[in-house]
Amino acid sequence: MVLRAGGFAVHDLGVDVPSFQIIQRAKEVKADMIALSSLLTTTMPYQKEVIDDLASMACGVSLR
Repeated sequence: MVLRAGGFAVHDLGVDVPSFQIIQRAKEVKADMIALSSLLTTTMPYQKEVIDDLASMACGVSLR
């Protein structure tokens, strides 16, 4: 909601989405950024999985 209110186009993929689907969707919509939410510390490793997958695919993206 905060990003939408700030004028960003948000593509909410839901919960428990595999990293390849997140990356695929970002490519489809030519996303400028991927934002991930983690409400529990037990889900944080999955954020790293997306980052690692992006890095291994050498997508030419800046990872910060």
